[in-house]
Amino acid sequence: MELSYEIIRKLHRQEIKEPDLVKLPDNFFNEIKDFLENSQKNVQSKQYSFEDDEFRKYINVKKMIDDIFNLRYTKIIKRAISSAKGNDKNFDNLSGKEIKIYDDLVKNTQKYLVEFKTEKEIEGKQVNLEITKEIPKFIGTDMAEYGPYKIGDKVTLPANIAKIFISKELGKDV
Repeated sequence: MELSYEIIRKLHRQEIKEPDLVKLPDNFFNEIKDFLENSQKNVQSKQYSFEDDEFRKYINVKKMIDDIFNLRYTKIIKRAISSAKGNDKNFDNLSGKEIKIYDDLVKNTQKYLVEFKTEKEIEGKQVNLEITKEIPKFIGTDMAEYGPYKIGDKVTLPANIAKIFISKELGKDV
């Protein structure tokens, strides 16, 4: 199917109206590129004014295409968040490039949710550590004063501080 102003306008309206992704014609993204290039050449080859219909159609179609992409990406993000929270993956009406974006979003959102859950679980817990490097006195995230600590000291610290100590090799879990 060859794209036209009317087809793009129809797709734009559908994408606005539908809560989920609209089925796009095969090779839509390649055809959009060709359509815009041809439209731009047509507008540039003639001396159109702002009042001219062809020029206004060209400007409008560019806006509609941008809007279609933005609407689709918003819907893809919402779908990816839903999938990351445990709903089935849904590849309906996604193009090849959009599938890659969707998969990456699902993976990154799942990773974030796991890290966030882990942070919430350790919040408020205490961890026993053995200090492996000297540490001067400092103020923790809870605004409490800690230290100074010497090598070999056995201390009990909030889990979020202990996690930092372990990652920086300042202490080890005992």
